[in-house]
Amino acid sequence: MGIRREPLQDVLLRRGADPGRISEASATAEKMSGDLIDGLARTEGVDNELLVTSLSQVTGLPWLPAVDIDAIDVELVRHLTLGLAQRQGVLPLWDRDGVVEIAIASPRALPALDDLRVLIGRPVQPVLLAPAALTETINKAFDKAAKNADEVIGEMEDNVEGEEDF
Repeated sequence: MGIRREPLQDVLLRRGADPGRISEASATAEKMSGDLIDGLARTEGVDNELLVTSLSQVTGLPWLPAVDIDAIDVELVRHLTLGLAQRQGVLPLWDRDGVVEIAIASPRALPALDDLRVLIGRPVQPVLLAPAALTETINKAFDKAAKNADEVIGEMEDNVEGEEDF
């Protein structure tokens, strides 16, 4: 016998979400063959914090209000392509006590975690982040990873030029 959890829509309504906005988001999700989370993200049907805390209540997963881009370990980000991170809705953040925390915005991303565990070679733990925040964080993290790579290449070129002077 499984654990029966309250549906996300019921939790959102009980916590003060506007019923009209929830209905609008449900209709949007149905049109795009998505789920309520997709519809809420597209219509901005509820406050991001209300959405992520309600989703945390439904799933039992921890959540983050935001992510400090400077705290992200770009070496972990480099295990993925930007497209894969965006399609799967996942972003490796940092290593905490030997476990890599992975930001996700939806339980639909959970199946990708096993693949990430294999790619990264360490245990992983999902943490929820609002859909809009995850999209923005993915883009900023990959920008940061690219800038760091450019800096390394620049340093290597400087070292090669310095060696040629001898």
